[in-house]
Amino acid sequence: MSSKNTKDHLNKGQNTKNPVIEVNHLAFAYVEDPVLTDINFTLHGQESLAIYGANGSGKSTLMRLLLGELSAAKDTIYIFGQDVTEKKDWHDVGYVPQMNVTRNVSFPVTPLEMLASCQIRKMSFIKMPGKKHYEVARKTLKRFSLLDYGKVPFTELSGGLQQRTMIARAMLAEPNLLILDEPTAGVDEQNKKDFLQLLNTLKDEDGISYILVTHEKDLVEQMVNIDQAYEIRNGVLENV
Repeated sequence: MSSKNTKDHLNKGQNTKNPVIEVNHLAFAYVEDPVLTDINFTLHGQESLAIYGANGSGKSTLMRLLLGELSAAKDTIYIFGQDVTEKKDWHDVGYVPQMNVTRNVSFPVTPLEMLASCQIRKMSFIKMPGKKHYEVARKTLKRFSLLDYGKVPFTELSGGLQQRTMIARAMLAEPNLLILDEPTAGVDEQNKKDFLQLLNTLKDEDGISYILVTHEKDLVEQMVNIDQAYEIRNGVLENV
């Protein structure tokens, strides 16, 4: 990874002093069951934020609200200055799902096939990957030290390699913000350390900001270069 990537990202107009995401007095309830009561935070360019919470604390609900999968109230979530309720184009936001979701891949797709087919925005009307899409996929796999595993079925990869593949997939569109949902669940300690190092590299060299949500308190404690860290409890965020 080179400094050119950082320059390219900062030239997109995402000044490090400008908010990448703002959350103001966010509240959410399922029918009459309050989950989030007053969530507030601001993340700027090339910053990192971790949110720790026990099962049932509202982590998944918060993630779905940030990604526009659940309807937030207007004027509560802004991504790159745009109200999330009005956001249509999400290419500037990369998403890495929970590891237990990625392990449920039932068809024999390889990392190369996965990354090629994910470039739907750049495909023709028939939406089938071609030579140029596979070339981009190979370059991305090489960048993330995955080229040797490009033709191995995803389900046969180790947890650490699956995790790295999903980050490579999320970075295909060169997002400015990366959102990671329980990315290290079930991954061994060495792969967790490698994962945190990779996030720091993406932040420092690509200029991205990221939000990581986890139930693993020890993971947050290992994140020595994190800019903000919170615990979600009783519907609010508390400093860790």
